[in-house]
Amino acid sequence: MTAKIQSSRYCSVNSKTASLAIRFIVTFKNTTSGTVTIEQPMDSVLFVSRTLQDVQHGKYQMMLYAPDTFGLRVTTLASPKTAENVPEPASPQKNVKPGEMFTGEAAEERPIPIALNGKFPRWEALEPGRYFVQLMSDGVIQGTNDFVKITSQPIEITVDTHPKVGKCP
Repeated sequence: MTAKIQSSRYCSVNSKTASLAIRFIVTFKNTTSGTVTIEQPMDSVLFVSRTLQDVQHGKYQMMLYAPDTFGLRVTTLASPKTAENVPEPASPQKNVKPGEMFTGEAAEERPIPIALNGKFPRWEALEPGRYFVQLMSDGVIQGTNDFVKITSQPIEITVDTHPKVGKCP
């Protein structure tokens, strides 16, 4: 899988930290012999390393997990007389046949914590500088219960020394 940054911005968290919110576009080529079913948008775990060598050898400074959505959300109606659990539709799925390529969004904007003032342990917030990010997602081989791990090539990101931080929803 390859990933590209579609957009990025700095969002205010508090006086000491902010987040670098990144939206990714991914391209997945199915190299298996079976059809792979993936959720759209793809929820991914982000692995962050200081160097390209570290990310290539599985030495991560930070791992940021996707929110728990599990494809089914339950909504409770407001009226007590009619209150019932109404399932929202599951995330759309995409079936990618062997040899096919698929390009789509990698979930929502993903916030990466960054330090503005003060020192933080390196696994809590990134300091200014260059980093490498790798996305990992999974799919299911159609007709089986077999999962396939989908990992992107490393992507270089830069945390600015004096980022322009704004309010984000």
